[in-house]
Amino acid sequence: MATIKAGKRYDQAISEVYGFADLNAFESAFKSAVGATQQASPTVRPTTAATPTPRAQASATATRTSAAAASPGAGDDDSIGRGTIVIGGIAVLFLLAAVFALLISLMMANNRKSSAGNSPGSPPPESR
Repeated sequence: MATIKAGKRYDQAISEVYGFADLNAFESAFKSAVGATQQASPTVRPTTAATPTPRAQASATATRTSAAAASPGAGDDDSIGRGTIVIGGIAVLFLLAAVFALLISLMMANNRKSSAGNSPGSPPPESR
């Protein structure tokens, strides 16, 4: 891992650290060490290298950049996740419901007090 972090490609690091000629040799040694069956390697055919035009290269770069920015966990940004926003919203709704319930109970208690003072069976207030 230190070799890869130093800037070497994966296949170069395998060759430098473990002494394998290429990734196929590493894979074969690994499979024989764990007892996996060897499969025939696919035939590799040379291909012609595509020469990207500057326009195609610019769009490929823009696509990679936007995809990396849109993927969750693709960097160490300090943004708030969707789950945090949902939990916060639910907490606010519960808080509003509690305040509403408190206001309703205070209103009902106030109505009971005022109706108890004006009941028909109670004596009228004394006048002097």
